[in-house]
Amino acid sequence: MHHQITSLLTASLIGFLGVDAVAGDLAPPAGPVVPTMKTLDQVEPRTPIGPDTTPGDATSVYRITAPGSYYLTGDVAGEADKSGIVIDVSDVQIDLMGFTLRGVPGSQHGIFKTLNFANPQQNIRISNGAVTGWGLSGLYLADGADNLNQHIERMTASNNGEYGILCDDHAMISNCIAEQNGDQGIRAGAYSCIRDCTSRENGDAGIWGAAGVQVRDCNASSNGAEGIYCSSSGSVISCASLLNIGDGITASEAVISMCTSRNNQGNGFVLNGSCSVATCNASFNFLDGFKAVNSNTIANCSADNNFTNGFVVDRATSVTGCTAYTNSGSGILSLGFATILNNTCDNNQFGIRTTANSSRIEGNTVLNNATGISVSGASNLIIHNFCLGNTTSFNVTGTNFFGTVAGTSAAMNAATNSNINVGG
Repeated sequence: MHHQITSLLTASLIGFLGVDAVAGDLAPPAGPVVPTMKTLDQVEPRTPIGPDTTPGDATSVYRITAPGSYYLTGDVAGEADKSGIVIDVSDVQIDLMGFTLRGVPGSQHGIFKTLNFANPQQNIRISNGAVTGWGLSGLYLADGADNLNQHIERMTASNNGEYGILCDDHAMISNCIAEQNGDQGIRAGAYSCIRDCTSRENGDAGIWGAAGVQVRDCNASSNGAEGIYCSSSGSVISCASLLNIGDGITASEAVISMCTSRNNQGNGFVLNGSCSVATCNASFNFLDGFKAVNSNTIANCSADNNFTNGFVVDRATSVTGCTAYTNSGSGILSLGFATILNNTCDNNQFGIRTTANSSRIEGNTVLNNATGISVSGASNLIIHNFCLGNTTSFNVTGTNFFGTVAGTSAAMNAATNSNINVGG
């Protein structure tokens, strides 16, 4: 019986497989037999950096003299009076593969691009590693020549004597860390982009950008000067600047939005003209939260707990829809010719103050300050403001355009025009 069942199952299985059980063609293809495995060059077409492939000289541990893609196979130890890797040509990519270039006392730069004004090096990309302890800079790629298209990503530059990362114009610096370098942490030439970077505890500015630089999603903390400096015509977006010795964020002719500047020993934000600032916060700074001169627009921002003033503004600068809370001096201080419109100032020494001329102070809510609105200049317009809970709501002297103050609902409703101020 067992033999019969086994035979039956075998026949059924063969019938089920049918033609699928037929073997394929076993005849070899026509022509000579050739190898099918890839060569080592095909598996890793890049060039390893080493004494045989990129030999150094009196000023370099390794020197790259031909375009191509290079990679490290281990850490690089620095030597006195030498840079770690020197780049002499354009079109070079270096992948550090997670390894470190480690300097020694008296060494030069970790990675250095040679000066060549006649034929500047372009298209240089460096990634995935660290440069630390070099006598000069970690990465020094700027010389003033027209060196375009430098891309630095996923690099850490630490404890170098001068700059952490220094690039020329039109560079991209992303996902990098610069810490405890002697000079600026990250510095980029004109029209560069710095994003997703952290720069901390450097001797000078954390992040410094020339004209047209974009700084986005970066953090600068505990640096020896400004946290972030944007020279002109650039932008600073979604950044934080904390605990710096100088100002938090300094800019000219720039767009700044969604940034935080906190606990800096200087000002939170310094706007040196023609800046547009929105949705930013300045708090617990030793000087002013926002210091703006010459034609700036500040909207929907907040300044709180700064040790001097919340906002300091002057000629052709507008502050609109902002909040100033618990600042030691004025919530908003006008140095003249400013527009202060629809703001809230609460629990400051002065809610809004000017000792200068020709500012427009309108539509503000001013609460719980020692003095709500204080004006001692001339030709200022003060109308439509709501002051309540202040020790003194209005202190206006001089020749100004000052709407009648209504202290009760009856007085407000009895007013002969709509230019009144409400205060009690």
